[in-house]
Amino acid sequence: MRQQVNLYQPVFRRERRVLSARALAQCLGLAAIALAAVQGFAWWQVEGLRGQVRQLEQQQVLATERLSAAQGRVPRRDPSPLLERERARLERVVAGRSRILETLRGGDVEPSSGFSEILAGLARQRVPGLWLTAVRIQSGGRRLEIRGAALRPELVPVLVQRLSSEPVFVGMKFQTLRLDRTEEGEGRLDFVLRTDIEGAT
Repeated sequence: MRQQVNLYQPVFRRERRVLSARALAQCLGLAAIALAAVQGFAWWQVEGLRGQVRQLEQQQVLATERLSAAQGRVPRRDPSPLLERERARLERVVAGRSRILETLRGGDVEPSSGFSEILAGLARQRVPGLWLTAVRIQSGGRRLEIRGAALRPELVPVLVQRLSSEPVFVGMKFQTLRLDRTEEGEGRLDFVLRTDIEGAT
């Protein structure tokens, strides 16, 4: 014998509980309290940061005042004339070296008549009793001025003759030869030789 149970009877149905007004009010109240707490915490943080900003601004004002007072106490120094002269001298040295570099980079000095070959030729042809005091090279080696001193006047032509055996001096003519007797020592002569390559302008 079978017995059937009807589960659709009103007795077996699960009743839906509707949220009451009181419970809803309580939820809304808790949410409002939570929002107020969050807002209060944020306001407290902002106020703390504002306080730190005010302290930093006060410290900055004090530091600026101290710096101004310290600058007023330090005497102003005028530039040293000695340092100014040294600076000007160094600037002239740098400018001179820059011009030399520009000349060398510009290709005005040919390999066959460059500065180094001229100086090397002068160094190889040494004459006892004669010495050089200055060498001036112009126009990329096309013009040459030699200054020196000799114990005897006949030593200057000896130097000229020896220089003619150097390849770098081939084609050069000494257009000026000047001898001056000095008071520094008996028999000593100062000389100046100026030369130019044939056809040079």
